[in-house]
Amino acid sequence: MGTITISTLKERALLLLKGKWKDGILVNLIFFLIMMASGVIRNFISSIFFNPYQPFLSAIINIILAFVVIGITSAGYIGWTSCFYKLEKIEDKLDFNNYMDFFTKKLNIAFNYGVVYSFFMFIWGALFYFVGFICILFTTVFITMLGELAGTFLTIGSIIIILGTLMIIRKYIDYSMARYIVIDNPDIKMTTALKESKNLIDGYRKKYILLILSFIGWIILIAITFGLAGLWIGSYWGTTEAQFYRELKLIKAK
Repeated sequence: MGTITISTLKERALLLLKGKWKDGILVNLIFFLIMMASGVIRNFISSIFFNPYQPFLSAIINIILAFVVIGITSAGYIGWTSCFYKLEKIEDKLDFNNYMDFFTKKLNIAFNYGVVYSFFMFIWGALFYFVGFICILFTTVFITMLGELAGTFLTIGSIIIILGTLMIIRKYIDYSMARYIVIDNPDIKMTTALKESKNLIDGYRKKYILLILSFIGWIILIAITFGLAGLWIGSYWGTTEAQFYRELKLIKAK
């Protein structure tokens, strides 16, 4: 098994970003505006068509809006990823056209990725959360009847919900490389991209977690600056994660 050195990845990312920080700020700002716009559009349209006397129609509209938001956010996310992933050489530039590619001729790819990714992430967590909340609700309703067993049921429900959260984290890591795989292979089936991501990161999950933890100080800085620092740090993280993917490809190709 090959070795991935986090410090080396971060040094390489900083080298690739040299002289490109201003462009990086614009890339991150565009991404932020896309995410914000998707939420505003959803809330605005939902408020227009909301009718308390027609809950079924409102539900249908919200489902349609959810798919619209998935398409917009996925195109923005993959476009953002592509911008930093394609910094292979020092002389390469941050290309804003990566956003346009996934909002025009590759929008269907971004949409399919978003739908499949969201579906599997939901499925993996939903079962745990459903069972956990049922246990807690059952305990709340029948607390007198259960007596001393009430505490046990509450504990079981809480543990199941925690397990669901851990499962979602695990699957987030398993599927973390899928975006890059889709960028490399636009015609790939999305379920195949998720499987390949899982296989690619197998054996390196702890290393990926350590990579995230190595940015914990920067994440705190983003929080205390109300996201402003993210305009700079987003470039650092995006380029470093892209280098992580490149290293995984080289290792697994041997």
